[in-house]
Amino acid sequence: MKLLKYIFLSIIITNYALGAVSEQDFIDLAKKTRSIFSGQASIDASNALNSSFETLLTNQKVYLQISASKLNSSVYTLINSDSSSLTGKSTLITPPVINVYDLNIKIDPSVSMPSQCDGSGIVGADTDCTGKNCTITQRVVSQCNADDCWESSPTTDRSLTALVSEPFKMSSEVEITSCIPNNIAGQKHELEMTVANESSNLLRGGSVQYSLILQNDVSI
Repeated sequence: MKLLKYIFLSIIITNYALGAVSEQDFIDLAKKTRSIFSGQASIDASNALNSSFETLLTNQKVYLQISASKLNSSVYTLINSDSSSLTGKSTLITPPVINVYDLNIKIDPSVSMPSQCDGSGIVGADTDCTGKNCTITQRVVSQCNADDCWESSPTTDRSLTALVSEPFKMSSEVEITSCIPNNIAGQKHELEMTVANESSNLLRGGSVQYSLILQNDVSI
């Protein structure tokens, strides 16, 4: 895809030099350009995922794509090797792998979310975030319901008030523009993902993969 863009750009520059392409063609190409920040991490109650990014334009469109899966046993052992819940044993508790539990996604965690992203638009077991001020996590759950992206029983809607407690993989990008505090050109931000505190013998965590997509054309 990047190669095609470079070829396309080379053609435009060549044609521009020959007078066949206007300045507007350059503007239109720039609007189609996207900046992508991506990564993955194993998270649990003691280890959050934190990733920095920067909005390049004022009121820039921002999208999130995310999936979450189980920890494998080797990572599980590493993270919880000193845990008192294992009572000094080298064997893992049953089951030996666990799911992402109570996933919480925020932008700039030390700053209050904009009112368009405080979750007050959701009532009860509502699973549709269209036109409502859902939190980022609620938007992810809503989009997963729409995409059938849940690993088990994909056609069964999950309540937005329930905990995110199983693997999923989103095929769509969720727009989180209204969840970006101080969305101006050159502003640095932090994406934070956390899970619930550990309790009793349930050591919770999971592997999370994400992509933050910043679209240059703020009008689309």
